[in-house]
Amino acid sequence: MLGRYSEIGAVPLDRILRPGRPLAEALSEVLVEAARSYTADPDMSGCMVLEGLRSNDEAARAAALARRQAAEAVIHAYIADHRREEAGRLTDYISTCMAGLSAAAVAGHDRGRLLASAKLQGLAIERALGD
Repeated sequence: MLGRYSEIGAVPLDRILRPGRPLAEALSEVLVEAARSYTADPDMSGCMVLEGLRSNDEAARAAALARRQAAEAVIHAYIADHRREEAGRLTDYISTCMAGLSAAAVAGHDRGRLLASAKLQGLAIERALGD
């Protein structure tokens, strides 16, 4: 199930986090795409990976954790290429924002509300980076 989700529902980090792109712009788009992805299917809102971390099934939980850690590693590496000293802090922030967007989607927030939150989070990133 997670493999299928990675192909069709995951945030396309490889497309968004490309070389030469301004850091704040790229990270903001990650959050906007997360908001879109988490509201794409009304029968399955939120992020399957993040929600999978709450699974009672140990194997499913381990698979979800591995996918989350892999995504965080990609985000961390991208940030480190731009601002090595900020990589840990900003990766944690992006991860926390994505978890919050997923939880809000599961709680019934529609796409408009999630996009508004993601855009506000993007403004916080710009301010934190001074960009």
